[in-house]
Amino acid sequence: MPRPYMVSIQLTDCANNTLGDTVWVDLDHDGIQDAGELGIAGIGVCLYDANGQLFDSAVTASDGARYFDQVHADFLKRLRQKHPNLTLREEKLCAYLRMNLSSKDLASLMSISVRGVEISRYRLPKKLSIPSGMGLPEFLQEI
Repeated sequence: MPRPYMVSIQLTDCANNTLGDTVWVDLDHDGIQDAGELGIAGIGVCLYDANGQLFDSAVTASDGARYFDQVHADFLKRLRQKHPNLTLREEKLCAYLRMNLSSKDLASLMSISVRGVEISRYRLPKKLSIPSGMGLPEFLQEI
């Protein structure tokens, strides 16, 4: 059986770009998935934090989409049990915040502005009912 192709991504590589959710054949080399540019199944994708430590990995699905929640499935399951009112975007933000990433790295990973990350970070503690005096990353580590 042939070895799967691997794509490695380090957060610092995304500083001026966004990290999408699909691996595809980019026929026109423009970085945009156009009609007719199909996703590729079975590609291993590794996501590394700014220190070079493996944060998550996934293999692309049949449509080329990659989902970085397999490694953090237990965390996400506990988070959903304790806080069922969170949106999918907020769950994803919590998983990334658990790594104590900077707003700039989070913005790149989530394809939103740094200001958007800061607003979400400001709103999450209230939505999660975090006790005063406890930081958001600390709270998420305890889940």
